[in-house]
Amino acid sequence: IEEWDELPEVRLVEDAERALAGAEIAVVCLPEPRYAELLPELLVRAMPRGGTVVDPWNVVADAVAERLASAGVRLVA
Repeated sequence: IEEWDELPEVRLVEDAERALAGAEIAVVCLPEPRYAELLPELLVRAMPRGGTVVDPWNVVADAVAERLASAGVRLVA
């Protein structure tokens, strides 16, 4: 999105890797097709131990979910 009228204080970035930098929680809000291949690996690389990924759309494949768990990242579906 280009702007978020309801939460103007939220910093918007176009680059997914930049958006995750320093994040402790990542929420998959929509099953965006252009991120389907990129997002799982990006989460494995970017999320810190003790971080949480909320994925109600089941975008993160089971194999990547196992890698997140072994890296100490909690996955909530």
